[in-house]
Amino acid sequence: MLSNFGVCVVGLNMLIEFSLKNFRSIKDRVTLSMVATSAQEIASTHLIPTNLSFSLLPSAVIYGANAAGKSNVIRGFQQMRNIVAGSSVKTQRGDGFDVTPHLFDAETASAPTEMEVIFIGGDGVRYQYGFSVTEEIVHDEWLFAYPKGRQQTWFSRIYDSETRSKEIKTGPKFLGDQRVISSWINQTRENALFLSTAIQLNNQQLQPVFDWFRFRHVQTATVDAFLQSRFAEKILMTMQSADLGVDGLHVVREEVASQYAIDGLSEDRHGFLAVKTVHRTKEGNEVFLDMTEASQGTKLFFQFIGPWYDALSNGGVVVVDELNGSLHPFLSHYLVAMFNDPEINTGAGQLIFTTHDTTLLDQSKLRRDQVWFVEKRYDNSTDLYPLTEFSPRKGRDNIQQNYLMGRYGALPDLKDIVTGMGEIGGQRQSSS
Repeated sequence: MLSNFGVCVVGLNMLIEFSLKNFRSIKDRVTLSMVATSAQEIASTHLIPTNLSFSLLPSAVIYGANAAGKSNVIRGFQQMRNIVAGSSVKTQRGDGFDVTPHLFDAETASAPTEMEVIFIGGDGVRYQYGFSVTEEIVHDEWLFAYPKGRQQTWFSRIYDSETRSKEIKTGPKFLGDQRVISSWINQTRENALFLSTAIQLNNQQLQPVFDWFRFRHVQTATVDAFLQSRFAEKILMTMQSADLGVDGLHVVREEVASQYAIDGLSEDRHGFLAVKTVHRTKEGNEVFLDMTEASQGTKLFFQFIGPWYDALSNGGVVVVDELNGSLHPFLSHYLVAMFNDPEINTGAGQLIFTTHDTTLLDQSKLRRDQVWFVEKRYDNSTDLYPLTEFSPRKGRDNIQQNYLMGRYGALPDLKDIVTGMGEIGGQRQSSS
């Protein structure tokens, strides 16, 4: 099975790394990398082979204290996707971008927010795409492609603040009649990305880049996935195996209150689609209950499982803030393990999530290079760093214990709150 998996992942949409600068609590550039180290621990399951010189990780977890910036890493990733997908369609001239710079520094408060991703597109090519924006305009934008391992500059963009004008240059490998390219450039508004604009004007060369943002960041609700026959059985079996007391699922179309949307339901042209959970009594009768009456954990698990199977089957990146919210640790472990199992993750999907569940910090569950931390610096900015910075020993160090003891930092500092217990948390220790 593993050999077939190694063949089928080539050319799928996979994240290599994501970088973020001057976004909310994040002041300096931080980078989350999905590139695996050369370590061979649980390599038969926890690695995704690629057509490049390195393997990728199927999942990554971020730990840190409350208000340290974990959510901002996730939010920045989601916001980049939203900007790409909507800048030329949903925004009009004069509309702004939904970005907030780091406000605790006078210099960054008025500076652009920068976002960049390096990824493998659906055509198997490695791309590097990024931009910097303020609320009003695009300052910079760039795209490099590596079709044969060598960098090709497809386009670059710079905003001249003195003349209040943009300059977009295309490279020799950017295809198209020069008059058509000039038309794409001229029709790109100051508050719209060139990538998004060119796609709207039928550019085909950029389609794999745009599709990576549009299709491969799974946003579909479970109810929609359930209506696809090939997912329905998997979703039901997973709900049953999670011991949630659900014997069946039933989708009905009815008029429902707007809060149903919060519970993972969806609206189509015929009205709202609502989900009923089916429960069998000891007499063999069926009882139907609204999903809104289920526990928070059941509703959360139901919301997750549709996007999970979409990514596991079709590839893509799922990002989740606080995966442990309202879920028993066994359930969150189960959800993570699905991405780390190549027999389930046949589409080479990837999962990036934050959690406070330290029981996942087990070297039998996660590789050392899958673990990341965030910590708040003295100036209220966020630092993002990997566990591998501390060179933990393979199979020997108790990662969970070391984290809770403060060796890796990323803990709340409770010395001013808790008395009689000593100082808890604080800055991370040196790896020396």
